[in-house]
Amino acid sequence: MTVLETKATKGWKNFEGFTLTDLKVAFDKVAPPGVGDPEEDWRGAIDRIVPGVDLEVTKSAIRFFTATEPEVEKWTGGRTYSTALSFDPGVVKVTLRGPLFRVKSIGYRAGPAGP
Repeated sequence: MTVLETKATKGWKNFEGFTLTDLKVAFDKVAPPGVGDPEEDWRGAIDRIVPGVDLEVTKSAIRFFTATEPEVEKWTGGRTYSTALSFDPGVVKVTLRGPLFRVKSIGYRAGPAGP
């Protein structure tokens, strides 16, 4: 059982068929990192490349944590991309296989649940 789960939520599949842990893991992969700048935290805008196998849980996670509807488009760029928000070439590069999608959201702060 993770910190997010309690006896009441263990195995809970109520948000679009995903557990709270599934949603948190997916959201952590796409949420802004919040390094040093309070405007760049989990509440900020999202713009990430996601493998097709993770697309549905990622969309559900964005809906759950930000109360916004993500925009999705098929990624036609390369298979290797930077893990940074700005696609800064100085950070770790990853190579993904299978169909890729660009997932964007205005984020929690700019959405209907934000301040």
